[in-house]
Amino acid sequence: YENPFYLEAIRGIGVICNQRHYIMTIITGDDDKELRTSIRNTNADGYIFLYSDLDDKLINYMYEEQLLFVLLGKATTMVNETLCVDTDNVHAAYEAVNYLVSMGHKKIGYIGTDSKRVFSLDRKMGYMQAMNEHELEIKDSYIQTLSSKTTYTHRNIVKLLRQEDHPTAYVVCDDIHAVMLERLVREAGLSVPKDISII
Repeated sequence: YENPFYLEAIRGIGVICNQRHYIMTIITGDDDKELRTSIRNTNADGYIFLYSDLDDKLINYMYEEQLLFVLLGKATTMVNETLCVDTDNVHAAYEAVNYLVSMGHKKIGYIGTDSKRVFSLDRKMGYMQAMNEHELEIKDSYIQTLSSKTTYTHRNIVKLLRQEDHPTAYVVCDDIHAVMLERLVREAGLSVPKDISII
């Protein structure tokens, strides 16, 4: 809920709904069961999903129930049948690495989110493609996962940042994780952008 991406998306959807005299209802839930129950109770004409996960059982449910929906993100099931709106996340991370390399960085890490999130996996792929093209070493320790559902103290990242051979830059999957990383950089006694660049 703290991720500004969702608030911006909801604001944009709300503007269009108001212009077209549609009623917008926001559905949230802790798991697929809660979401399915809310969808059944809402009985809306259509749904907009603000995320895209690997093997999302809720998408299968939407098809089984023949409910109309649009996905914000890349479809991973029923790809040719699913209406979706997405950015090129692979290319975005690829360009981010290219920018950091142009600034002189050679030790570049990647911070992603939960492994089921498609956008994060695509951005990791773009990161790896650019690192390979520039013939830069991809260290396992430089690729980390931060979850917004856990605490901000991630010992493995702080420990890495305190080492002499730490990354000088990071490509981060989204803004909320960049803020989390910035806190960890400060905890390690370093600063942004003097010691670590974050994009």
